[in-house]
Amino acid sequence: MPVVAISTSPLSAPGSSHLGNRASFVGHVFDLARDQLLRGSTTVKLTPKALLLLRYFVQHPGRVLAKDALMAAIWGPTVVTENSLVQLVVELRTALGDKEQQIVKTVPRRGYLFAAPVEWLAQESPQLSGVRPSRRPRLLAATSILACLVLVLRTPAAPSSGVDAQSLNALPVFVAPFVEGDANGAVSPIGRRIADDVAALLVRLKLGTADQEDRAKLAISGRLLRDTPNGIAIDIQLRDPSSGSRYSLLEASFRDEHELIASDLSWRVVRAMVDRRNEIVLARARQPTHQPDALELLHLAWNDYWLADTEADLARAGARFEAVLQKDPSSVAARFGRAMSCYRTFAGFFSAAPRATLAECESQVRELYSRAPESNLSMQAMASVLDTEGKPEEALWLIRKALDLWPGDATLNQYMAQLLIKEGRFDEAAPYLEFTRSIAERRREHGPSNRRRQAVFYHLFASRAVLQGHDDESREWLLRWTAEFPDDGRPYLLLAAIDALHGRDEQAKSHMARHRQLLPRNNLHYVAMVYRTSAPAVMAVRVRLLEGMRRAGLPEGG
Repeated sequence: MPVVAISTSPLSAPGSSHLGNRASFVGHVFDLARDQLLRGSTTVKLTPKALLLLRYFVQHPGRVLAKDALMAAIWGPTVVTENSLVQLVVELRTALGDKEQQIVKTVPRRGYLFAAPVEWLAQESPQLSGVRPSRRPRLLAATSILACLVLVLRTPAAPSSGVDAQSLNALPVFVAPFVEGDANGAVSPIGRRIADDVAALLVRLKLGTADQEDRAKLAISGRLLRDTPNGIAIDIQLRDPSSGSRYSLLEASFRDEHELIASDLSWRVVRAMVDRRNEIVLARARQPTHQPDALELLHLAWNDYWLADTEADLARAGARFEAVLQKDPSSVAARFGRAMSCYRTFAGFFSAAPRATLAECESQVRELYSRAPESNLSMQAMASVLDTEGKPEEALWLIRKALDLWPGDATLNQYMAQLLIKEGRFDEAAPYLEFTRSIAERRREHGPSNRRRQAVFYHLFASRAVLQGHDDESREWLLRWTAEFPDDGRPYLLLAAIDALHGRDEQAKSHMARHRQLLPRNNLHYVAMVYRTSAPAVMAVRVRLLEGMRRAGLPEGG
């Protein structure tokens, strides 16, 4: 049976960068946490894209920024002409009163230079500021992930305080231009372009960055090896400048520069960097006699969530999310994690009191959505509620809205595929499935989220096959699922149904026995409640599969 869509999220939150949250330059102060430009006490109005351009400029002062990198940072995969960037620069110069182009300088045939000296100031106390964070959504481009990418808490307006804000600035990152050959090789145009793309993505995701290595907690570097048997090989590392410790981030190969430029390498690098960063925070949290702070508790909670094999594991994750909220009630990441732990208990482990559990999950999600309606975490969670209530079109609308902001987010693409498959819209689901396949094939590049992501991958393809009438193909996916995750009770249920429908009675009983051993509270009534659909063709398949489960021995319930 196709799995209910459970959206999951990465850990940390994107937001302002550097060691301070406010950039001061020539009579202006740009508050990165609030996306607000001030001239004295007056707010200077800018469009969201102009604010994003200014953010990128102040985080890279005194550096010539290529037009391609700027366009990628602002528009992502959307095809725009160079004139769009020119008009955006004009808007910014006009707002800054930069008629003589002394702040934003044009560098012919290269790009733009933010020439004004930038001084980083500490964030104002929220009690003194009285300025409300902007809620305007911004079209921040293309991930994949966080997501899990990636592990990033994505909100259109960055939090200015609390645990979600702490996760932004804990370990600011410097990206060095990639070199050719060994570590002492020369910087090449393609190496600089890769570094610019990674830096642009970090800014777009609002992850903490530094424009100088001595101001960074972590540094990304890489080298390109040409003429290898596989073409161009890239070795990327993460370094702690203070200790000198090095971590391998990513190894990849490409046939040629064209394939390299067209790839999603920057997303892969950022995902790997965030996974490694999270491991550093987790290691600190687990030190003997150490009392984890709110940020470390949040990381521990998400780690529990991703690795949960039992209901008790999820309960521990939920308790840690609650502990974070006790320390910081404003945390969107903790509220989202608590709600998703609840949903996984309901749909993944078949709660002892399903209706009460579902009501509690919905209550938590609605509270989250009322607090942060423009957060993509809130949109994912609310889509789960709408889908469970039998409102697939509304759920799809919310996920599309979130994908407009984060088109490369791994979880959003998986969730969109799940919703479309469940509604029998297989052609529409194809690109999202292909995206999911590409992520799953790189399983070694991910952290703890890899296990859950791989299980979702098997579930998606098994569901698509059985709903299209390809029972044998679905069975192959399910067997791969059980081979890799023998203690996950879900695949055994659909295996039992398929075997029963095809007269393999002994195998059906064996698979159902294993399902009942792992998930003893499940029954036909519960399955019908969880796996809803509004598509007549899919509904007919669902009736058929429920009959297979009945033949295999799943009790009726009620």
